[in-house]
Amino acid sequence: MNKFATCSALLASLFLAACGGGGGTSGTNRSASQIAVGEPAPGAPAKDEFIKLARAADCSDFANRLYIIDGKQVFWERAGNCADASYSHVLYGLTPQNEQCSVSDSIAGPRTSCKDESQRALIETITRNLDKPDLGTGRKVEYIVFPPKDGPVSFETLAHNTYSGAFNAEEVVIRDNAALAKFWNAVYDGVSPPLVVPSVDFNRKMVIGIAAGGYPNGCIDLVVDKLVANGGDLQLNYHVATPPDGAACTLAIVFPATIIVLDRIDGKVQFIKG
Repeated sequence: MNKFATCSALLASLFLAACGGGGGTSGTNRSASQIAVGEPAPGAPAKDEFIKLARAADCSDFANRLYIIDGKQVFWERAGNCADASYSHVLYGLTPQNEQCSVSDSIAGPRTSCKDESQRALIETITRNLDKPDLGTGRKVEYIVFPPKDGPVSFETLAHNTYSGAFNAEEVVIRDNAALAKFWNAVYDGVSPPLVVPSVDFNRKMVIGIAAGGYPNGCIDLVVDKLVANGGDLQLNYHVATPPDGAACTLAIVFPATIIVLDRIDGKVQFIKG
């Protein structure tokens, strides 16, 4: 290489270095495409941090729910069977470190505390409207679905009918209104007037139905024993209850069925009949 070529190459490399070319990216000047995997986008809630916080919470066997409000705030609802601090409703900014307001149980009774007084009216509105999809806010609310920590999962009985019209044994996981209507109408087939199918918010909830099949004994019934989370999936234990010896039972043929509702979990459900 001649002297002219050598000098030209040297000048070109110095020009690129001065303009930022050919060098590493500064940690303070990353573009949006260079955000680390799992890191929230700028201005977005730190969803993974909130999920980690919720999954580690104690006293959360009744409720453990996270909501994103307008993409700018996170609301955490927690409740459990505890002698003290049995529930807590907390409103955050984009991170768990930015707590704005909380309403919680204490030995002295309900307690409201706000680091940002401008958010007091909002959390009071939310606390009064926990059953509504928008939490009574009139804003865009996104329910965050996440695997519960391992252990018992709370549920409510939506329906139970010993003399149901569900003649065949069946175990179903229901995630939409059409599937709920189909199973509900089978369970209450022949009931007059027909029972209205309940409304379920499947963005936040899921339903499980069990039909035991037919038994020629009026004392036979279907019992859900427990529902347990394990590794992001659910295990449901149930049994067909038989009457004790000497019980006065009719010879009626029964078809026990039950329907339960719980917070939505996207994992699998394993049925274990005892």
